[in-house]
Amino acid sequence: MPCANLTKPLKFKTDVEANIAKLKPYVPELVQNGADSLFCCEENQLRDLFEQVDTARQLLNRCPSCYYNFVRIYLNMACNPRQWEFVRVLDFNETDRTVNQINYYISKRYVDEMYDSCININNPTTGQSVLGTMLCLGLKPNETCTPDRLMKSLGKKGT
Repeated sequence: MPCANLTKPLKFKTDVEANIAKLKPYVPELVQNGADSLFCCEENQLRDLFEQVDTARQLLNRCPSCYYNFVRIYLNMACNPRQWEFVRVLDFNETDRTVNQINYYISKRYVDEMYDSCININNPTTGQSVLGTMLCLGLKPNETCTPDRLMKSLGKKGT
């Protein structure tokens, strides 16, 4: 997250067209200037991010709007050149350049709509809700997944 670490957004340096093509379906507003678009993610971060959400894609892609909404959260967090408006880094390790904790300011409406678009997706193997069993982790036995609990669990180690 270089921009949240007080650096300026930059153009991609390598694989520019391929990276733009990866982003365009999910965050078209970020790639309006094509190769001249600026980003807060570097090429390796974008690659790693798509690898990390691949499991979610396999489970959530049963509902394309669910997966779209889900991926937009991560792409905006990592790549949006205006991330300073909605991401606050609370813990950044200068040595290995890793962000350990953030506050992500996102509208309740977006979270509720993302949650609603995903809530009825079941894992075909278990028949259980994907949100409740795979994405909304750390729940006590009597708790159910809610939009707020889902957002608090996203990005935690193990999710």
